[in-house]
Amino acid sequence: PSPASASRKPPASSASKGSLSDEMDDFLSDDNSFGATDDFSFDEPAPAAKASARTLYEKGQKEFSAGNIKGALKTYQEALAAGGNDDKLLGTIAFEMGRTHLKLGSQNSALESFRQVVRDYPGSPKMREALYNLAVMLEKGGQMDKALAYYQKIATLQPRDSLTEEAVKKVKLLQGK
Repeated sequence: PSPASASRKPPASSASKGSLSDEMDDFLSDDNSFGATDDFSFDEPAPAAKASARTLYEKGQKEFSAGNIKGALKTYQEALAAGGNDDKLLGTIAFEMGRTHLKLGSQNSALESFRQVVRDYPGSPKMREALYNLAVMLEKGGQMDKALAYYQKIATLQPRDSLTEEAVKKVKLLQGK
């Protein structure tokens, strides 16, 4: 027998259970208690942890502010792919993607990002702004009926703010009042 197994205590019988300390001693003295460790090495670095959506969002914000618009878009895409269960954050990321697409002149991609906020993250703090951006883009694209519908939706949202007031003006303008 190996030295480790020679010093092992016999397992406690069901009639007289050993203490937790005895069980731990048995576990720790067993050379194979951790199973195969061929795929583990203290010499290799641990795999990099996947960046969180929040960390990537913050990185994207810095890139956007520094003028690295394409880099920001890529980072926002990674942030959205990282996911999570914070719909407010994910809605904000989708909104920022839309804003970034606009900055790059990608109208269709911007529309889709703003629609994603409305469709997938209705509780997002950026939902009202996403609706407004959709309305403006549709109006510029000559889709007045759709733009009017979005402006009307915004005009009914509470609490009222400057965006709500702007939407009310747009509704009156588009309705010819």
